[in-house]
Amino acid sequence: MQSALFLGSESRPNRVNIAPKVINLYRSMNSGSIVKVLLVEDDEDDYLIARELLTEIGSTQYELEWVSTYEEALEAIESDRHDVILVDFYLGRHTGLEILQAALEKSCQTPIIMLTGLGDREVDSQAIQAGASDYLVKSQLNPQLLERSIRHSIDRKRVEEALKESEARFRDLAKREALLNRLAKQIRNSLELPAILDAAVSEICTLLEIDRCRFIWYKKSDKNPTFELVCQASKSATTRRTAYTDAEEMEALGKIILQLNALEESSVFCINPNSEMRDLMGVFGFAFMMLIPIRTRVGKTGILVCERWLPFPSISRYDWDGDRVELLLAVADQIAIAIDQAELYERTRVAKEQSDRLLLNVLPHTIAEHLKNRNEIIADSFEEVTVLFADIVNFTELSSRIPAQKMVQLLNLIFSTFDRLADKHNLEKIKTIGDAYMVVGGVPLPKPDHAEAIANMALEMQQEINNFYQDDGKPFSLRIGINTGPAVAGVIGTKKFIYDLWGDTVNVASRMESQGEAGRIQVTAATYERLNSQYVFEKRGAIAVKGKGEMITYWLTGFKVLY
Repeated sequence: MQSALFLGSESRPNRVNIAPKVINLYRSMNSGSIVKVLLVEDDEDDYLIARELLTEIGSTQYELEWVSTYEEALEAIESDRHDVILVDFYLGRHTGLEILQAALEKSCQTPIIMLTGLGDREVDSQAIQAGASDYLVKSQLNPQLLERSIRHSIDRKRVEEALKESEARFRDLAKREALLNRLAKQIRNSLELPAILDAAVSEICTLLEIDRCRFIWYKKSDKNPTFELVCQASKSATTRRTAYTDAEEMEALGKIILQLNALEESSVFCINPNSEMRDLMGVFGFAFMMLIPIRTRVGKTGILVCERWLPFPSISRYDWDGDRVELLLAVADQIAIAIDQAELYERTRVAKEQSDRLLLNVLPHTIAEHLKNRNEIIADSFEEVTVLFADIVNFTELSSRIPAQKMVQLLNLIFSTFDRLADKHNLEKIKTIGDAYMVVGGVPLPKPDHAEAIANMALEMQQEINNFYQDDGKPFSLRIGINTGPAVAGVIGTKKFIYDLWGDTVNVASRMESQGEAGRIQVTAATYERLNSQYVFEKRGAIAVKGKGEMITYWLTGFKVLY
């Protein structure tokens, strides 16, 4: 008998069903729940400022706990009662990095945001690489920036937890998948169950000298149990044809099985043509039959049906010899293993696809592949990128008037439209924070026309937003900010799976949005210089930008018509 009937290990893993988690990045901080914040800060004035900033955030209620020493910080962190932690970089004899390292050594899962008095790229890089969720400069803090950072950190934590859970489940299934690689060489490329069952019934007929062999599924039902023919094989020289169809034979076979109560027993059932079921046996040409129930660990019940036709009608009895029965029972056991393993293989494939899809939802494709193949920190510097921030005007106010489900559905429709524009222009969506949308051109792969692509997307976003309406019937409007310059991009921390962007270019782009006007696209002089020959601009003039002083900015209004 070919090894296609002997599928190796007796180990049958338990059934695993992985359902993709639906991760809602917008509902979490608009649901009325209290966000618990721990502030590690040795300056009382800075504590009061932080408390005031959190108080000014109207969309979310915050509960702030303040500690001022290294020891108090570790004790509070170990209690694991906070949603986010704000840590001052300079803290007496200790630094925020020391607290961050101690927290990670204690397996702290709470996102930690580093605070410092002065902007310092080296400190920024050290904090991010050490595992900080974000890095904020105190002098640049405002309620909106602090809220965005907290939202992003908490939502990122949820994504990471879901991703880790999915990855853990996938790794568990991958270990089981290795079992499939140890199957006999003849079936290594035939893990599909129909092929295995076809091979099994064919081999039974050929090697055990059985005239016909069938495999059927039993489908239990309180009203009408059914029997489904999956595959069959017969010896061509002895094939006995009857006037009955396969469906009629399955109906008769089902009646025989139910009368014998064969599905409730573990033994083999042998039936001769002169039994009390003679009328039913006539449907099969009065064959001698042997029925072997097969129960699998995945909850399926199959039946192996073997038929033997003797040359003389006068023979009323046929004894299936013991060796043949034992071999058939062994084959039945291997079929059960094959069914379990085929189901396992399919679940493993589906789980891997789900895991890959979840990874690609939070990482660019090239970064995801790099992360899967190499376990190392991913961080790259880019000489020039163009960053776009967009915010839906008055959406926070609207969210307080409409049901949460409707609000999320509306955001999903709007952001899905923006996602399609990002794909169209070959841009990389970085994140959404509440009703804000961030996209960049030029990462993770350099793109020479990154500024033009961002400008095109911005103009199309302003057109698309007119297709969405508020509860009063008025269309939404966008406030968009764009800046061009150097930036650092990478996967945060050593075990994080979120691709993000940092640098002064990003901060200024955010300022362009927050200090812009509804329905307009504000760009910096750096972006204006890149695009002036192709697009129409209106000079806004000098505006005071927090942390940067006065800056000359422009309104992007459209494309230049070239004659």
